[in-house]
Amino acid sequence: QLRLNQWVKQSTRWMQMEKWDACAFPVDEREVLGRECYGGLDLSSSIDITAFVLVFPPRNDTEKYILLPYFWIPEENMRLRVRRDHVPYDVWEKQGYLQTTEGNVIHYGFIE
Repeated sequence: QLRLNQWVKQSTRWMQMEKWDACAFPVDEREVLGRECYGGLDLSSSIDITAFVLVFPPRNDTEKYILLPYFWIPEENMRLRVRRDHVPYDVWEKQGYLQTTEGNVIHYGFIE
């Protein structure tokens, strides 16, 4: 089984994926403009994924937290990473789940 993209021998998961998937809902980024927001940035250079996640807390008891995650990897390393990590980064890029930056290291100017 995979846990955080790493193979583990654990047969019992901490959370059932059905429960995790049930929390998903579509988010229109325009709906969160001007709202209270917290951001977390995890920079990498060439090997790891660079991540920036925006967290919008609920405004009342009926709302849920809204998370907007953004991920980047270097474009030149993508094919190698797909083979090495056994992770479909190329598919995720086509699906819009991550972006690539030009070159073989993360281009911080692109992320800004």
